[in-house]
Amino acid sequence: MYRDGTWRAQPAFQSPWDDIATLARISCPAAGFCVAVDDAGYAYTYSAGRWSPGQRIDPHYGVGGASLVSVSCPDPGFCVTVGADGFAYLYARGRWSTGLDVIRNAVRARNGFASVSCASRRFCAAITTSGGVYTYSAGQWRGPRPTAAPFLTAPVVSCPAPGRCVAVSDGATWISFPG
Repeated sequence: MYRDGTWRAQPAFQSPWDDIATLARISCPAAGFCVAVDDAGYAYTYSAGRWSPGQRIDPHYGVGGASLVSVSCPDPGFCVTVGADGFAYLYARGRWSTGLDVIRNAVRARNGFASVSCASRRFCAAITTSGGVYTYSAGQWRGPRPTAAPFLTAPVVSCPAPGRCVAVSDGATWISFPG
């Protein structure tokens, strides 16, 4: 944890898959609250100074290379995580939803999610490995919408406000797009 200009080690959480799992992403929308996901399908919350035990939210781990790849929390009461298999999971009222297959047949097409960003509880954007954009609004996922530029590898999206996002890839390619 970084606090008052200094990095401090925190007690690590124990993944049931420690031998093979890798922490994928973390999102901290408030001081003292974070959500982390690993590539074995587990989510962890940091609250009251400690990490929760892992909760398996993605049952598709190991199926066609599926794993959780990104998480975004605009506030402590709402988070979205997405997987390489095209599934999305919502965290609300302290619970994770069952997965929603947003990108049908993503594993076969090798076009799953790469990144997600939520500007608010009402707006999120998720980008696929090929640069297609899906948006979450009014409780529904819509897309894909093509971006203005093709991505080569590992696109990442960030949305500072509802309907306004920026995506980067390869450290050089970037685009901005309305949501």
